[in-house]
Amino acid sequence: QIYKQNVHQEIAEFVPLIMSTITLQPPPAFKAMPNFNREVFVDFMSAQIKALSFLAYIIRTFLPQFQEIINSHSTEMVEGMISLLRLCPMEVASTRKELLVATRHILATDLRNKFINSIDLLFDEDLLLGRGYTSHESLRPLAYSTLADLIHHVRQHLKLDILTKAVFLFSKNIHDETLPTSIQTMSCKLLLNLVACI
Repeated sequence: QIYKQNVHQEIAEFVPLIMSTITLQPPPAFKAMPNFNREVFVDFMSAQIKALSFLAYIIRTFLPQFQEIINSHSTEMVEGMISLLRLCPMEVASTRKELLVATRHILATDLRNKFINSIDLLFDEDLLLGRGYTSHESLRPLAYSTLADLIHHVRQHLKLDILTKAVFLFSKNIHDETLPTSIQTMSCKLLLNLVACI
């Protein structure tokens, strides 16, 4: 933050490294081995998510200057973020929360359009929220509001089957008394915005 004007070359070199870092994952066969160290894996994923958080900061701060570099690696970014959501261990709700916050910051930019082809995956609650009880109960408001923002901004580009999934999910949220009223209200607003698209 102090040396924003002096780090452009370093950021240009750093962005591709972050993009490749967030796509790294152990092979499934390796994860199935009895001596697989889950604790080290959780630490590694935490480091990946911190790298993604830093990428979100770079995107918010420097996007106009580095639009071309970030766009050229956007496929890696989307794949990496989906992979992190899929692999994030269910017992570390705080790590998934950090991942969702970083995702929300990235989706608040024009890069949200890069997620249109993968948006179908985000309707899978096991992917979005994980299978852990704590993360499922505590992170639903954050996850649903992040998904609603994404759908709202790209709604004109979504196919009918995706719009149908959105209507089903957010209609269900309206009837879910365990969700905060603010999320139910947001769900109503999103459904109203989807009417014209449908």
